Amino acid sequence: PLAIAAFGTPKAANLLLRRLLVETDGMIRFKVLRALGRLRADHPTLPLDEAVLTRAFQQTLSVAFDYMRWRHALDEGARARPARRNEVHAALVALLRDKQLHSVERLFRLLNLITHDEDFARIHHGLQSVRRETRAGSRELVEHLVVQRFREPLLELIDDLYEQSSLPAPQRLDRYEAALAELAAGPVESVNAFATAQIAALGIHTLSDHISERPEFSLLHAEVVRRARRKLVGSKS
Repeated sequence: PLAIAAFGTPKAANLLLRRLLVETDGMIRFKVLRALGRLRADHPTLPLDEAVLTRAFQQTLSVAFDYMRWRHALDEGARARPARRNEVHAALVALLRDKQLHSVERLFRLLNLITHDEDFARIHHGLQSVRRETRAGSRELVEHLVVQRFREPLLELIDDLYEQSSLPAPQRLDRYEAALAELAAGPVESVNAFATAQIAALGIHTLSDHISERPEFSLLHAEVVRRARRKLVGSKS
């Protein structure tokens, strides 16, 4: 992507923008986004399709909220049943938070492209400060600079990650297993693997149908699935 950005032409910009919407690999999407940032920095007057950037922002926002929702469901479920709070649970919750953090970083990179006369990278950096005053100042800038349709959902993600706000009350008695089922069927290999391992560790036989090898994933993931199946079969006998 950076090599394409080096051309600095409208054609290069359009190639990167198209890739941004259709690329399924998260790391490559991030590289495309970084390349677009370099393109904008080197050629500030080069137009970028705002409709495409807005779609990318909405897609990324949806992904970030999914990670937050799953993480909250797992935390709530572990509080309801402390036996679930094992090493796999802790690793999965940490991974989901990390994924949410990366999604928020992508949102700020997209804002830099959509509203290129503001330094959203600096604002994002301020939100991560250990100083509460700096975080509050950066949050206030988000309130004033981000357009209304993006502002409230972005602030919700920010408060969840950086202000350690209290978790919302559970909408149902227990969403833990439902979250594991979604994660074990999801497209992110690392998240999928941890969810699969946790289903096996807790012996949740009702979710065994959600455990499956995926041809697009690595051999390591296939081994996680095989071990999970063996563990579930063994816990039945």
